[in-house]
Amino acid sequence: MNVKVCGITNKDDAMMVLEKGADAIGVVVDVPVETPRKITVEKAHEIRLAVEDLSHTFVTVLMPKTLDDVGRVVSKLHPDGIQLHGVETPDFVMHVREEFGLPIIKAIHVGDTVDMEYVKSVSNYSDMLLLDTKKGSRVGGTGEAHDVEKDLEIKSSTGKRILLSGGINPINVFERASKVKPYGVDVSSGVEKSPGIKDPDKVEKIIEVCSCL
Repeated sequence: MNVKVCGITNKDDAMMVLEKGADAIGVVVDVPVETPRKITVEKAHEIRLAVEDLSHTFVTVLMPKTLDDVGRVVSKLHPDGIQLHGVETPDFVMHVREEFGLPIIKAIHVGDTVDMEYVKSVSNYSDMLLLDTKKGSRVGGTGEAHDVEKDLEIKSSTGKRILLSGGINPINVFERASKVKPYGVDVSSGVEKSPGIKDPDKVEKIIEVCSCL
């Protein structure tokens, strides 16, 4: 099972998680919310250069308001994929896909309810859907799980590849992934030793478990 380690904040962590066997890394660039995993495009560029010789998929995580916001980051980082982590409209996602020609991972914020019409519409322009936890006004980085039945509903109704996220850690990844059977898992706070800093032991363990799925 594919493992994406998101919220990478420094070169050492980036190299470590890839050497442990992660398939992809994500950098959270200049998002308009407070999170210890947010970095500047300049810092993300340093990370990009540090790992360019290691086999991986490099994803930039954005919450853009305009296509120019996307272009500014893409032109600097040349990522392998774009993760749109806000509540972008289907039209906006379509324009990002057309303008930049990169695979799109669209985050779906799973709370007590999910707008399935929105999910179906936005999935038309997405290569993968990342299912993350919404807690109140917080989207992503909550460290909390969400209802697996909603994950299954989204998976079956869209037919898209799923990246399962939201509070996934080495202890619960087997149970949650076994139920949803996603394309992969996206982990962040669940493999940290402090906010924004990854734990080598946790990273190694979660990759080991996912290799059995």
